Amino acid sequence: MSVRSRPPAVAPSAGAPTEPAAVADLAPPFHSVGFTISTLGYAVSRRFHEALAPLQLEPREFALLRAVGVAEGYSQQAIGERLQIPPSRMVAFIDALEARGLIERRHNPEDRRTRALHLTEAGHELLGRAIGRAMEFERSLCAGLSAAERDELLALLQRVGAELGLPPGVHAAHAALAESPPGSAPVPKDAPEPDSGPVPKDAPVPESGPVRKDAPVAEGLPAPKDAPVAEGGPARESAGATRR
Repeated sequence: MSVRSRPPAVAPSAGAPTEPAAVADLAPPFHSVGFTISTLGYAVSRRFHEALAPLQLEPREFALLRAVGVAEGYSQQAIGERLQIPPSRMVAFIDALEARGLIERRHNPEDRRTRALHLTEAGHELLGRAIGRAMEFERSLCAGLSAAERDELLALLQRVGAELGLPPGVHAAHAALAESPPGSAPVPKDAPEPDSGPVPKDAPVPESGPVRKDAPVAEGLPAPKDAPVAEGGPARESAGATRR
């Protein structure tokens, strides 16, 4: 039985490109808004997660603390609706933060069916530290942009979001929470965390931790009736009522 001999291997010439290089030459960078936003979102999410990791705080928990901090006295239903978090998941998230001593539920004297959410002293302190880290992350992220360029970029991205039907200030991944039961991963591990994003680099940091009571209220949530009035603004009722 005869055995066929293999042809001798031909070494590539010195000037011939290797196969990966040749493929790279044939495939220029993919210029797509969707692709660029997607890959940037993934990278930003991972790094923002790392920025909060020393505080043992997830971006989603940071978003909830911020929302409660600027609208203390509102029910978890009202805040959950603003953030578009399904009620069943909102209960689980608030339970976890309450167990850590960061949030407390208080009785609503005007509506026994609801509980008002408030940050504890520890919650105020942790939120202040987290805001400081978020501001530093935002500054590093936008280091190559001028203030005008950053504003223009935000305006353009908001227009893209509007085309997708995304409300301003609400993370799209919150909708995925309704599709997975509590205790399971609500979104893929490589998906951006559903948080409200790093705070603007020029946002004030609450000194010594607590969020100021006159801090801007999350969009879509009016200020509690007992919130202090800005100088020159109309007087508010001094009722201590909370809202659903």
